[in-house]
This record gives sequence, C-alpha cells and structure tokens, in this order.
Amino acid sequence: MLGAVRSTVPVSTATTPPWITANLQNGWTSFTDQNTVYPPVSYRKHLNGMVELQGMATKNSPGGSNVLLNLPGEFRPNVAKRFPGSDPNPFSLIIYPSGDLQLTYLTATISSIAFIPLDVIQFFAN
Repeated sequence: MLGAVRSTVPVSTATTPPWITANLQNGWTSFTDQNTVYPPVSYRKHLNGMVELQGMATKNSPGGSNVLLNLPGEFRPNVAKRFPGSDPNPFSLIIYPSGDLQLTYLTATISSIAFIPLDVIQFFAN
C-alpha cells in the first residue's frame, strides 16, 4: 500500500493507559478479601482526557477527614464533579479542582465500616 503507516506499538498498549495505584489518605485503604476481585484503588487517563477510577475504598473507623485521596495535577477536573452512591446510606463523592476526592454523606456520618466503590467515576481532566 502506498502511503500506509504501520504501528509497531501493540494495540493494547497504544490505546489503554496503565492503572496508577492511588495513595490513599486519612485511614482509607483499598478493600480486599479472598472472596472478591476488587483491584487496588487506582486511576488512569486516556488519550482523549477521560480519567477513570477503579477499586473499592474502605475505612474501618469513624472520624477524621473524609478525603480519600488527592489526584495529581494532570488528572484533575477544572470544576468539581459529584458522583452519587450508597453503602446503604446515600453519599456523594466529590472530586475538586484541587484533586481531593471527598466523601460526603447526605443523611449520616461514618459510624462504622464504610465501603465506597469507585468504578463509576469517570470525567474529563482539565
């Protein structure tokens, strides 16, 4: 073929960025046990600017900050993004332009073990 360009990069590497394990804060950890297949809390950014998170965060004790993690600059939204959920109490996960991912309960506070799924979080970075 005249003018054809052949890529030497495997498709999976060229189109799917690797996951980066998040540095969880304030007593939050990645949920794991022998009966589940949850990956560590992590994030990645696609070539089109879409950021996605995966994993489940847990906190075994009440109190302290509800900031789970802080995303690096190139992974942050330019305006706050809110993602609803429940565990079974309704909550919002808010990602601020500062990179903080904060849990906010709408009707209660963390009074026992919290399990927060992050697989639903997708947004475009600034």
